[in-house]
Amino acid sequence: MSTLFILGSGAIGSLFASALQASGADICLIARDQQYADLLNKEGISVDGNTVHAVSRTIDNIALIEQLLVCTKAYDTLAALENIAVKLCPRARIMLLQNGMGQHHEVHNRFPDASVFAGLCTEGVTRLAHHKIVRAGIGKTIFGHVLGPVGDLPKALLHCPLKVEISHQIHQAQWQKLAINGAINGLTVQNNCPNGELIHDATIYQSMQRLCEEIELVANIEGIFFNKPLHELAKDVCLATAANISSMLQDVRANRQTEADYIYGYLKRCADRYDLNVPLINQLYTTLL
Repeated sequence: MSTLFILGSGAIGSLFASALQASGADICLIARDQQYADLLNKEGISVDGNTVHAVSRTIDNIALIEQLLVCTKAYDTLAALENIAVKLCPRARIMLLQNGMGQHHEVHNRFPDASVFAGLCTEGVTRLAHHKIVRAGIGKTIFGHVLGPVGDLPKALLHCPLKVEISHQIHQAQWQKLAINGAINGLTVQNNCPNGELIHDATIYQSMQRLCEEIELVANIEGIFFNKPLHELAKDVCLATAANISSMLQDVRANRQTEADYIYGYLKRCADRYDLNVPLINQLYTTLL
């Protein structure tokens, strides 16, 4: 059984590591240094107060990586992969479990023989400390092959106790996730508010509706159409996650880099190709980058 390696031990990486370990899967968290590996091996990962001990190693103590789940931020993807490239099998299966779009092509260009998958996750997870996470909301994760040689998703992921599915329409799903994130995240930062406030404040909601129109314009010209108006899809998410703080607002409050370039930057670059007028997208891209 080939080991499934996990790169990125933030909230989502820790959630998958703990769930996979609990299911008996052969997994390993790749640590940035020996001190961090020792810390994870000693303290384990606490999920809602329950501790699971998953194996963690540095790249120097790993032989070969054939299966890799990447849970870093989108902007860290290439740099993180470069750090482990010497141990990455040329025909590895690389699963990118991240927000945004654009990084998948960057990985394919750097590792053209690898099988690249996109993963989309709706789990609500908050990281309290390096080894402690809270699962605030139960969601699901879908994976689909996007670039490179076609490969199978590792069985460990399909047998994971989390809800994991395979999608053969991953591009459509990527766009819908990108569009909803774009409709919500930037405005929560702009207004420093939880998701629900976007629809309860009439002025903010009007801004969200105009932003959704711009995002839909970009999506449509790219051949992507949603099953109902984007502002309704975004409103549904805001209702379901009213008290949640978006990941982008969490990043801003923690003085971390955001994934704006892989959300609003991606939308802006698509719009620029067709000379579309998208002032709100451009404004959010400029202010958040």
